[in-house]
Formats: sequence, C-alpha cells, structure tokens
Amino acid sequence: MAINSQQLALDVAMPRPVKTSHKSKKEAVYTALLKLIVTGELRPGDKLVIDSIARKFGHSHIPVREAVQQLSANGFVEIRPYSGATVTQPGGEAISEILELLEALELIAARASCQCITEGNVAELTTMLEKMNGLQRDATQWAESNTAFHDEILRIGGRTMTMKLLENVRNHWKRLRRVQSPGAVHSNIAEEQRENWQILEALKHHDAARLETLLRHHNRATREMHLNQER
Repeated sequence: MAINSQQLALDVAMPRPVKTSHKSKKEAVYTALLKLIVTGELRPGDKLVIDSIARKFGHSHIPVREAVQQLSANGFVEIRPYSGATVTQPGGEAISEILELLEALELIAARASCQCITEGNVAELTTMLEKMNGLQRDATQWAESNTAFHDEILRIGGRTMTMKLLENVRNHWKRLRRVQSPGAVHSNIAEEQRENWQILEALKHHDAARLETLLRHHNRATREMHLNQER
C-alpha cells in the first residue's frame, strides 16, 4: 500500500505523549504543525484532520483544535465550515507583501538597537562578520550566518512584541522560499557582505538615519532578487 506523504510527515513530527498542561499540549501541537508547514512537508492544500492529529499526539481534540485555530489566525491554515482545515496557498503578491512587512518590522527593531547598542554588542557583531568574510564561497553557510547576524542586531533592541510579530512573518518567508522559490540564492554575496559592514558602522556610531537607509536598500535588493527569480 502506498504511503501517504502527508500522513508520513505527521508521523515524523508527533512527539511521544507526555503529561503536560493544556497550554503546553496546544503549544506542542502548534509547534509541530508549524514546522511541517514552514519546511514544506505539509504543502498548500493539505488537510489537517483533527481526529488523526489528536490520536498521534495522544491528546484530546481541544488542544489540537486550538492549535489549528492559532495557525489559522497566523495565516498558515484556512478553516472552512463543513470542509475542515487546510494549509493555505500563498497568493501571487505574497513575496512582495511579506518582504514589505519584514522591512517595516526590522526597521522598528533596528532603530531600538541603534539607541542602546553597547561596545560588547559591537564586538560580538564584528566577530560574526569576520567569520562571514571566510564563508563567501559557501552560499548556504553564508546565508545562515547572515540571518543570524541580522537576528542579533534586532535582538539587541529588546522590542519583545515587535520580535514576536517578526517571527511570524519570517516563518511565512521561510515557507514561501522553500515551497515556491527553492532555487532562490543570494546573487551577490560580496556586495551584501560589504553592506553588512556598513550597517555595523552605522550601529556603532548610533546613526539611525544611515542605518535605516542601509536596511531599506538591503531588504529591497533581496525583494528584487526573489521577484526576478519568480518571473
């Protein structure tokens, strides 16, 4: 009998049942399903069957249903009366919209970081960039380090609510890249690395105006790269 890929994905994701609080059960289901959606193991149009998921987790329907409702509220799942929940299909404008949201949220967080960054923060970011200098021939490794570098910049500002919103939008971005743009790559790593050093200089001197200009250019170049690869 053929193995259903959707069912196999669920089987792999489900942890062994443990005694946890209701909230923890919901969070465990949410995290497992979100990971499957973001990585593309659950694809647009795949159906989420509450009964099946509840059995795999060893939970009641309530935390599973609440987790699916949260996925719906965050835009990853669509719930229709009488037909259940399915993974959403990103629209044609998704890349542009997601990157615009990323830019806006990153600017808010980065401006806060610019005001409170310390010499210790600058030293840590410098070490990260120096390591990235040696990774420019490895696009995958450099891209992962680049994400970590920008994450660290945003973390410094301590804007908790902004970072939570940003995490949700970034999950949409990760999903979109893996599902719709798997071949998208950084086309000019040397130029992006040069811009990273300029961003660090702006942070070091608490130059919020310069930082904003650099981040806008950095993000819009990324958007154009991905939009061009979609055409």
